[in-house]
Amino acid sequence: MKWAAVVGLYLGWLGWSPVVPATLIAFLAAAVVVLSARIVGRRQSSLPMAPFMTFGAVVAVLGTR
Repeated sequence: MKWAAVVGLYLGWLGWSPVVPATLIAFLAAAVVVLSARIVGRRQSSLPMAPFMTFGAVVAVLGTR
């Protein structure tokens, strides 16, 4: 089983309260990284989303406890 699936299953098991913040935090963190890379001048053709999903899940789980 892939890591993202395990994180998603755990968030789903906890309920909806950490799922929504985890998703928002993940996309916000990705946006910050992409915008800062563009400001600095580094152009990337692709960026993996899994690290941001993991970060958002960890922050949401620790924030709801």
